Amino acid sequence: MSKTMETIIKIDGAEYPVRQTMAALVDFREATGKEAYEITGLSDACRMLYYQVRATAEADGRAFDMDFRTFALRVTPEDIQRWGEAVNAENAKGSKKKTTVKK
Repeated sequence: MSKTMETIIKIDGAEYPVRQTMAALVDFREATGKEAYEITGLSDACRMLYYQVRATAEADGRAFDMDFRTFALRVTPEDIQRWGEAVNAENAKGSKKKTTVKK
């Protein structure tokens, strides 16, 4: 199993780990009807970040009871941009690695 990059986002002084998870991708798709590669604007990116934070907390067994509206009120466009840059940098590194699929 490959290790997924984890970043930290601060919301109201609290730190929340963020990892890309399948659960978040599924939640985003169910909420928006879009796949991750179809994200085109800040509102989509904010929603994806929300689902990533929520799914990471769930996977780690931590409470995260913030709804999307509250989350969107507390994060800034700069927070979303920094997260997006970190994800894009990690994806670029990953695309340069040779991948082997075992059967």
